Formats: sequence, C-alpha cells, structure tokens
Amino acid sequence: MNPDLNSHPAVLFGSYLKGLRLNRREVSRIFANQIELAPSKYAEVELGIIKWFGEQQEKLVSFTLGLTVDEQKTLSAKLSAAREAGLIGFSDVFTRESLRPVRLRLDGAQVTGEVEEQILDEVFADLV
Repeated sequence: MNPDLNSHPAVLFGSYLKGLRLNRREVSRIFANQIELAPSKYAEVELGIIKWFGEQQEKLVSFTLGLTVDEQKTLSAKLSAAREAGLIGFSDVFTRESLRPVRLRLDGAQVTGEVEEQILDEVFADLV
C-alpha cells in the first residue's frame, strides 16, 4: 500500500472496522456474508476501498457485531470522514508489480510475460 494512504480516512475506517470484527472473533468470510458483501469486496473495505460499503452494510455491521452506541457513533463518523475525503481505488492500494504472479503455470508450463500482463489487466479492470 502507498505509505501516503496510511492516514487516509478510508484506510482508518477499514482498520477500525477490522478491529471491531476481530475483537468479536468474527471470521472475515462469514462476516462479509452477514453484511451482504462478497468476501473479496469486504477484504477491500478493510483496506480502505469503501465503494462497496453502503447504508445497508453500516446497519448490518451494527446489528451483527452488536455495537455499543459509542462504537456505532465512531463507525459512522469514520465512514463519513472517509466518504468526504474521496474514494480510493484498487490501484491506489495495490501496484501491478505487487500482484504479479510469481510462479504461475498454465497446463504445466510457465506463463509468458504477455499472459501475465493480460492477467494483471483483468485484475486492475474496474469492477461494477
């Protein structure tokens, strides 16, 4: 992750949410489903990519984790700050090089550089 993003409100929101989840010993994949997000999208939320996190998820987090009033206020404040600061995207958090396959094989053979680039193009394509 870009070190400049460590203090971005969206990253702080994701870290806070992760802390709440871990304090209640919730497994991320199960928790993601409980708040109606795909596990991959929830993983992005914990990293600060909050475009997937809507009003429904905010309500479900509060209910699922049994947040106190103070925790709910903090969660809402951090989410508001994150939205006001502007969304960060997948490419802000990851670089192509950090996600480059190291030992990818296809049909028993090492993939070519061209295939690697195609894979990375797909990874970094905008999701809808």
